[in-house]
Amino acid sequence: MNAFLTEAFGPLGPLMAVGGLGVLLIVLTIPFLMNAKEDPLEKLKNGNERAAKAGTKDRLRTGKRNDKLERYSNFLEPQNEEEYSAARMKLLQAGYRSRDAVRYFHFAQFALGILGLILG
Repeated sequence: MNAFLTEAFGPLGPLMAVGGLGVLLIVLTIPFLMNAKEDPLEKLKNGNERAAKAGTKDRLRTGKRNDKLERYSNFLEPQNEEEYSAARMKLLQAGYRSRDAVRYFHFAQFALGILGLILG
């Protein structure tokens, strides 16, 4: 290969072949870079900026009240008010502002515990 390139293009033939291959790879990469998906963090930032300009405040984790969990509230919520308020505070700090957040959390703990036992 080296002899062919040197014979066809002179002493700089191999160097020109490597350079041409580099340019070809760059040209082939450009369409992939032009069609790249938007970074999720940039997408979130742009959405927040649009909401701020429009004057609306959209929350990520808002939810409607779930009446299906109401009948299991004694089982899914801590009975001690101190434990309930501590769990509610942790979930509020995490961004879960719905009224049923504590129930969902304790339901997830219960369901995943049972699922772990079954899989084990």
